[in-house]
Amino acid sequence: MKKEQTVHKWVKESFYKDRIENVRSIDLQREDLYFEVADLFTQVRLQLGLTEKKLAKKLNTKQPSIARWESGKSTPTIKTLEKLAEVANKRLEIKLK
Repeated sequence: MKKEQTVHKWVKESFYKDRIENVRSIDLQREDLYFEVADLFTQVRLQLGLTEKKLAKKLNTKQPSIARWESGKSTPTIKTLEKLAEVANKRLEIKLK
């Protein structure tokens, strides 16, 4: 009986550990994506020679939103990314890998 409990405990702990590792991996992937979007915003703005305030005006938003997106503290909506692409005369493309 004790051996069964030990095996059960080991299986449960292993499963839990694997799930935690998967969640950490997903969180890291998500964080990478946020920074990729932040970097994209900054690159496009600088390529266009715009200040955060001028880009905000073109995107019909406020400068603090641009600052948050560029710092990775928040993420823009897909609609905002579409507007950014339009301002930059680009096409928004989202890929699932």
